[in-house]
Amino acid sequence: MKANVFYLVALVAALVITFPSNLLAEDSPQKPNKVEAKDDRVDVDVEDAEIPDVLKEIEKGSGIKITIGEALTGKKVTAKFADKDLEGALREILRGQYYVLSYKHDLANKEKKTLTEVKAEGDVIGSKQLKGKLITVEIPYGKGPGEVRAVKESEGGSIGPRSFAVDAEGKIYICDTWNGRVQVLSPTGIFLFTIPLKDDIFAEDIVVDDRGYIYIYDGSVRKLYQIDELGKVLSSIDVESPRSVTLPLHYARSAIYFVDCYADHCGYFVIGRILLNGLLVGPSEEERMNLKGQDQSTLRLSGRKYEARKFIRGYNTQIDVIEKDGLTSRMLSLPAAEGILHGRLNIEDSKGNLYFARTYLKDNYQLWYIDEFDSKANYLGTAQIPSGNGYEFWAVKEFALGKNGNIYKFIPGEKNLTLHIFLNEEN
Repeated sequence: MKANVFYLVALVAALVITFPSNLLAEDSPQKPNKVEAKDDRVDVDVEDAEIPDVLKEIEKGSGIKITIGEALTGKKVTAKFADKDLEGALREILRGQYYVLSYKHDLANKEKKTLTEVKAEGDVIGSKQLKGKLITVEIPYGKGPGEVRAVKESEGGSIGPRSFAVDAEGKIYICDTWNGRVQVLSPTGIFLFTIPLKDDIFAEDIVVDDRGYIYIYDGSVRKLYQIDELGKVLSSIDVESPRSVTLPLHYARSAIYFVDCYADHCGYFVIGRILLNGLLVGPSEEERMNLKGQDQSTLRLSGRKYEARKFIRGYNTQIDVIEKDGLTSRMLSLPAAEGILHGRLNIEDSKGNLYFARTYLKDNYQLWYIDEFDSKANYLGTAQIPSGNGYEFWAVKEFALGKNGNIYKFIPGEKNLTLHIFLNEEN
């Protein structure tokens, strides 16, 4: 009898030694997750918690409407902070995810803004391919019709085609800088005709307005010329520039702008305006003073501005949508996954859809990803534009966007000028 008892005690002891984790788990339950939100302050102490569950708790406590996309299902977060403002809390919870914050401003105090709605979509940027067709046009170097010229240092300086533009109909205008002319192509890259330039015009950049007038910038003398399709100079103005190098030109809302990208965002400076009679004139005194500072001017067709910056912790890139009255209406937060934001393509098509570009280098081959969003900042899809192994000749402008959402990439390579045209069928 005593032997049986001894063996029974030994068996129980062995079970305890073999399975201690099960017993300890029952005796020491895991600390419950804590999410407390009241008004604009949030406390969070969670470990491997479901992101949608955390957001729902924040929604309950703050009263802010939070829409949660399916892409967040099953995603988890570990975070610990106390008395953080609502925006900061969401940034911490949603790091590495795509989300949009919408605001309402106090009429009595426009500096005071209130968060009204949150769209938490998840890491979906780049997951959907835009419907469309990519056309690649190779334009040979030379002096003949449909060609552009490029020269190396041995011929007096490395100069190739400097820039290009797209008009309202989709025609493509290329600065054939060394040949002193503009080559005009169809929307699909077929050569149409040549616009001769005066001998003393060195074409560094180009834009086309809604009337079809063409604007050529010559940085050597800092002049902006307005010409017609025959090359006749209709008007010209002297230009002050915020930088010593030639900056990309942009046209919108009857004005010509310089786009000056510095640090992690871009500034837009008015250098000329088009009057109701179509004549080009210089900027106002206020706009001229802005050229000496870092002031941003209204640029887009809708009258909005877009200011982009990277979060300090590197999780996301933030894009503030600023309305005509200068007040922030929305903030997009894009995951900093592959590539970086390229501010020069944060532009709109005729429907108000937004386009942002990022680049990704793999095996010495560069790819550009163009992400499209609607006017409410909902993600629509991504187009991939190859860039090859880089540029042989410096270009003032790399991208252009047609009003219908077609995307154009300009690459002056070693053997020819490559023009990628993405015919966007989503619009």
